[in-house]
Amino acid sequence: MAENQQTDMTKRPHDPYAAFRVRDFRLFLSGWLIALIGTRVQSVAIGWEMYQRTGEALALGLVGLAQALPVFLLAIPAGFIADRFDRKRIVMLSVTGMTLTSVGLAVLSHLQGPILLMYALLLLDAAALTLGRPARMALLPHLVPRELFPNA
Repeated sequence: MAENQQTDMTKRPHDPYAAFRVRDFRLFLSGWLIALIGTRVQSVAIGWEMYQRTGEALALGLVGLAQALPVFLLAIPAGFIADRFDRKRIVMLSVTGMTLTSVGLAVLSHLQGPILLMYALLLLDAAALTLGRPARMALLPHLVPRELFPNA
């Protein structure tokens, strides 16, 4: 049996880009990368602004705490939610929440709004990201055929 599998594998050359030929996977990956880059840029910008406005290193630590706390508190419930409810809907709600908090942070930044409110929005943003992560990862096997899953 193992010899047959090995023979089948040697007949087909490995295609490292096979998953990219699946439209849904390309869209999923593109959206995820854009969101990831946006999240990282936002994190750096918030840290920069908080330090610039307060002049305190503690402000940067509180930014990190606001972004990490939801991960510790919501990781297990997020997995349960992803298993219990529609994953596509969870991902869409998560992205919507992240978008709304990002817009709120941009407005607060522009208006030089209260720093405490910025921390609250960072906490909500991290909560939306954390709640959507298990559902997003669970969608991947439904986007590509079984034989391409290791490639994806």
